[in-house]
Amino acid sequence: MNWTFKTKSAIKTHLAIYDGTLFFVGDSQLYAMDALKGRVKYFLPLIGPNISQPIVDSSRVFLIDQGQLKVFNVKSGDLQWEMPLEIS
Repeated sequence: MNWTFKTKSAIKTHLAIYDGTLFFVGDSQLYAMDALKGRVKYFLPLIGPNISQPIVDSSRVFLIDQGQLKVFNVKSGDLQWEMPLEIS
C-alpha cells in the first residue's frame, strides 16, 4: 500500500479488513475503502460520538452507534437492520 487518506478528525476505532476492504470510523462516519488503491467505496453517516469499532463477517458490518446495534451489507453499505441495546 502506498497511499494516504485524511479525515477531518482522528480515526476513533481500530481498522477491520475483509476481502480487500478496510472499514473504520472517522468523522462520525463508517468508511469502506479499497485497501490496495485507497479509494473510498462508500461512507455512511452515523449519529456518534459513541461509536464502536466495526466488526466484519462475510456479508455484514456490525457496529454500535449511540446505543443502537446497526448491521450493514458489507458490499453496498445498505442498512440491513438495527435495534436498540438496553444497558442494565
